[in-house]
Amino acid sequence: MARLHSRPTLKKKIKNYFPKHTLTKHVDIMIYLDYVMFLEQLALAADEDAEAEGSKNIYGRNVDKVAKRVLQQFRG
Repeated sequence: MARLHSRPTLKKKIKNYFPKHTLTKHVDIMIYLDYVMFLEQLALAADEDAEAEGSKNIYGRNVDKVAKRVLQQFRG
């Protein structure tokens, strides 16, 4: 599994991406949790698609099929 960034590093990256915005105290945690929830939903949807095809493995094509739908659910 990939190594996670430290909180100061994540905050610095967020601040660089939104330079004109003031960040609240725990915004980095909220962004990370949203990211984890998105990945979980994407994996579950891809698993359902793979099962519908009769496959026991999740392939890239399964993720590609459901990515747009899952992204729409997480659009703010």
